[in-house]
Order: sequence, then structure tokens, then C-alpha cells
Amino acid sequence: MAAKKVTGVANRVADMLYEKFGEKYANIAGYRKMGLRFDDLLIEETEQVQEALRRLPEMESYERVFRFRRALHADLKQDLLPPEEWTKPEEVRPTALLADPVSVWICSESHLPRGPTTRCCPIARRIPRPDIPYLSPIIAQVKAEMRERDWYNTWSPKDKKPDFFNE
Repeated sequence: MAAKKVTGVANRVADMLYEKFGEKYANIAGYRKMGLRFDDLLIEETEQVQEALRRLPEMESYERVFRFRRALHADLKQDLLPPEEWTKPEEVRPTALLADPVSVWICSESHLPRGPTTRCCPIARRIPRPDIPYLSPIIAQVKAEMRERDWYNTWSPKDKKPDFFNE
């Protein structure tokens, strides 16, 4: 019982530090000054990311392309965007998480951010940033599907049930 209380306090302290330093990290990293979000920086050459990009909602995909074009234009001018065009923490909304039922399955509604806070989906907590991930939950789902598909492709009757059935 006491261990649960200590764990709960530790989690709240970790969340507080995560939010505080995540905001500072995002500002120092500079991608917001180019109008980008963290998931825009993910490497697109992997099979999982390609599939996740294919599953993105149409509006989120258009917004992603617009952010890339605006950042490229600013980079060609060798300048940052004006401060009013920077990506602000309150602009980063969980649009893809709410629009895609699969993402809601991965990030249950109890873990979605409440209001304009900087809490992230638990899947993406390992990345120090306050941005709401729009691509990371879909990538996590694609990886889980690929892992399950690989298991079924190599399955034999002697095999035990893998751990991902219990997740």
C-alpha cells in the first residue's frame, strides 16, 4: 500500500519535471521556430513510418505538408519564421488522436491531454517534448501489427501465446 503511494507521488513529480523541462527542450531544439512539430522530424524511410503517414487523416496530412513548405522557405531565406508564426504549445492539439479511432484505442481517453496542458500520450512519454504526438501513436500501432503479423507467419502449434496478446 505504501509502495503505491510512493509510486504515485514519484509519477506526479516526474510528470511535473517532464512538463517543465520538456517545454524548455522544445524551445532550445528550435524546430518550433521553424513552425514544425516534433513528429515532423521523424525519419520517413522506415516501413512503419510510411504506413503511419498513409493512415494519417487528410487534414493532418495537409497541415504537415504546409509546415514542411513553410520551414523550407524559411530555411532557403536562411532565417527563422517571425515569432507570431512559431509553433506555440497551445496550438499543438490532439487532432489526429481524436479523429482516428485506432489512436484512441492506443491512447485511451483517460490519458489524452486535458485542455491546453502539455501532457502527452503515455506511448510517447519517452520523448522529452510537450508536443501532442500525431504520428507516434499510429507508428506504435503499425509496429504492434507488424509484430503480430510476424508471429502469425512463423506460428506453429507448439508455440505459446506471445505477450502482445495480453497488452
